This record gives sequence, structure tokens and C-alpha cells, in this order.
Amino acid sequence: VTATLAACGGGSGGGNSSSTPSGPVVSNETFQVRTAYNNNLIDTGTVSFKASGNYVTGGNSYPVTGSGSTTFGALTSSSFGGVPGYSKTTVTTGSVTVNGSTSSLASTGTQYVDLNYVPLGNSGSEYVVVTSANPVPVTAKVNDTGNWYSANRYTNSSKTTLLGTRSVSFALLPDTASTAIMTIITTDKNTQGTTTSTYTTRSKITPAGVMTRISEQGVENTSNPTGVLTLDVTF
Repeated sequence: VTATLAACGGGSGGGNSSSTPSGPVVSNETFQVRTAYNNNLIDTGTVSFKASGNYVTGGNSYPVTGSGSTTFGALTSSSFGGVPGYSKTTVTTGSVTVNGSTSSLASTGTQYVDLNYVPLGNSGSEYVVVTSANPVPVTAKVNDTGNWYSANRYTNSSKTTLLGTRSVSFALLPDTASTAIMTIITTDKNTQGTTTSTYTTRSKITPAGVMTRISEQGVENTSNPTGVLTLDVTF
């Protein structure tokens, strides 16, 4: 989703102590998250990634390895469901190998927002229509959380077959005294309300709203064959 909301800052507090904190630090800074979101929409370019993870099925666990790249297109004038706005297309190429079998990661998806950058929907392997959305907060502090938008998922633009729902939320997590980790969590459910996949993106954010992609994780309950695929992507 990147939509989904991606150089980096650093630093740690010391006070009178000579030791350096070994874990994440709760920054007292105020972070410009709407600026970060807007910049992310406008940004273009290509990033490479490495993939790892595991696939669990039938009581067995198989390692997953792979690599690829993602290209983020420009924001262009468009419309979605009759609402004027902008669109942005993302193209991913690459492959993963599981238990000696290699599969393509090739995909193309387009996200749509209105003239104020509020999400409208997505098209790609599914057709996603936003049903309610909250504006991205102008600012946030570490440990702030919130719901971003909810949507219905269909097989295609005819919207004749409902696949289920999607909900997207965010959390600003500790990192260093001058940065935080912006986490976006996407949860898909089927029409019975059972979670079928979760997708989490993590980016380092500075108080000025500059974000750097760190990692993404997808956890998917597969049906052919039945199993759970966990895929971690690092940039």
C-alpha cells in the first residue's frame, strides 16, 4: 500500500551516562507525517530488494530466498469511480525460490487518490475500492497510532465478485532520539471475516518528514496448497 506512506537521521541520548542505549529510543520529536506521505506519493525511482522468509505447509517449513526491484512511477492526473484525482503505478520484477521451485514476483499495481491525496482505491491483481478514509495526520509523535482507511476488495472493476475487505492502519514506533519508525499495517479478510493476509511496511522517518524504506513483510495464508507464506523484503 504503499501506498501505500518511503535520508535518514540518527543519534542517541546520553545525558551524564557514558553508555549508549542498546534498544530503540522514544524520541520527543514531532514528526511531519503528512509531509512524508505526500513526498512518498510524489517520489519516483527504482529500488532493489532482497527477499527471505519461509513457507510452512503439511508440518514442514521451507526457506524462501529471492531478489528483485520495484519502480515507482510519477503521479499523474486521473480519476477513479468518477472522482477526479491522481494515479501512481508501481511495477515490481524479481523472483523467489521455495524448496527448489522458482516463482516470479512480477506485478503491476496502480493506486488512486483524490485531489487532496485521500485514497480512492487500487487496481492490479485485485480491484480495491475505499469505503471510508481518515486524513493522514499533519503531525504525530512516537507511539501514536491510527486507522487510515477501509476498503472492499473485488476480482475486477465490474465489482460483481466481492473477495473481502481491507483495513489499513499506522503506528509510529521508537527508533532513535531524532528518528522514528513509520509502520503501515494492511490487513485483508475474506467475506467470512477471516484474515487472509497481513502486509507491514517499515520506514525510518525524520522530524521534517523525510522517509527511507527499510523493510516490508507479507504473511499470507495460501490455499494451493494450504500453508502460510512469510516473505520479508529488505531494501
